[in-house]
Amino acid sequence: MARSLPAEGLGVDVPVRQLLPLEPGDRLTRPEFERRYEAMPHLKKAELIEGVVYVPSPVRHEGHGRQHSALNYWLSTSHHEKVSKFA
Repeated sequence: MARSLPAEGLGVDVPVRQLLPLEPGDRLTRPEFERRYEAMPHLKKAELIEGVVYVPSPVRHEGHGRQHSALNYWLSTSHHEKVSKFA
């Protein structure tokens, strides 16, 4: 049985599978945004700012995590080298 959500002000239920997905740049009302957001549990983050939907790109390890790890390694080894010189 398909899950349905109430359509505010219409007095009817709209099946979830008929709701359009959130897309960056969509212009929506707050109730419509929340209805679509709830219907997309796999979506981690989306924002409605002044009626416009913003969906950030997913962060991947190759694009972010690797540089972050390298920076952390560099900072920690640099710190340990300075501490050992003054000890």
